[in-house]
Amino acid sequence: MNKTKNINIDFITTEDIYGDKNRGWIVHKIQAIVDGKEIGYLKISYIPKERFDNHYKSIPDYLDKIEGRPIYPINGKIEIIDNKIILNNATFDEMKKIANNIYYHANEKWPLKIPTSRVRLLDFIEENLEKLSKRWKNKFIDFKNFHVDRPIIDYISVSKEYRRMGIGTSLYKKGAELMNSKGLKLYASGLQTDSAKATWEFMRKNNLTRTDKKGEYMYVD
Repeated sequence: MNKTKNINIDFITTEDIYGDKNRGWIVHKIQAIVDGKEIGYLKISYIPKERFDNHYKSIPDYLDKIEGRPIYPINGKIEIIDNKIILNNATFDEMKKIANNIYYHANEKWPLKIPTSRVRLLDFIEENLEKLSKRWKNKFIDFKNFHVDRPIIDYISVSKEYRRMGIGTSLYKKGAELMNSKGLKLYASGLQTDSAKATWEFMRKNNLTRTDKKGEYMYVD
């Protein structure tokens, strides 16, 4: 229990509140409780490296889950791992479907024709998969660098009657301590409400933030 501005507050932390059901993101929630009632909360989100490696084995995984550009046949007979194609008893029609999709997302247009033999079609797929990977490589790397093991404030809220009492700062501190316990830092969100901006400005003035190559984060001893 913490005492902020003469208010007794309990902080309750719930880790990974959604489980691995959101494209690899993990979300932690910290609640501020007064007399059994939630009067504020903080959500933290990021993608742990192990989940990233599981969800994004290739650039096509990124295109499907983040860009909304699906490539794979629904039955999963074709996989791409480390940008190499793996066929799991795929039929020729299934290969044609993925060939069309790969070509489109590599060139932003549908192919006029595709090879009519299985061997040539496989070469066609691999050639355009290489083009696709080159085209989307930088965005994929930017996505990885921004989200992997880089916890940010997903959302923070404090009830109106409890604002300007230091509760927001206390929630940030609890969040930073949680991330520090995992060997990570709690970074500021790029999108902030006016009240969140004011809180971070207060923390800066009180030497509670630091900045590294990943951005500004809350500093706790």
